[in-house]
Amino acid sequence: QEYQGAMEANKGDLIVQETTEGYQCLLCGVTMKHMKNSKRHKIDKHSEQQKHECKFCNKSYRSKNSMETHQYKYHKEELSKEEISQLTRGSLRDIPHSRRT
Repeated sequence: QEYQGAMEANKGDLIVQETTEGYQCLLCGVTMKHMKNSKRHKIDKHSEQQKHECKFCNKSYRSKNSMETHQYKYHKEELSKEEISQLTRGSLRDIPHSRRT
C-alpha cells in the first residue's frame, strides 16, 4: 500500500509519515519525535517475535531494550551494581533520570 508523503525508514523498516509533530507510524498512528525511533517502535509494537525474557519474572519482550527497561523499573533491587551500570550506559541512556527512579 502506498501513502502520499510516506517514507520507508532504513529499507524495509516501518513506514512512517512526516507530520508537524514528528514521524507517524502508518500501522498504528503513534507519532515519534525522531525517525530513528521507528525501528525500535516496529520491533516493540509490530513484531510477532518475543525472544527476550526477564530472568526475574520470565515476562517476554520483543526487544532487548524493552526487557532491560522493565528490569530496571521493576527489579532494580535484584540487579547487581554491574548490571545497573551496563543498563544506564546502554539501553536506558534515552530514559530521563527522573523516570529511572
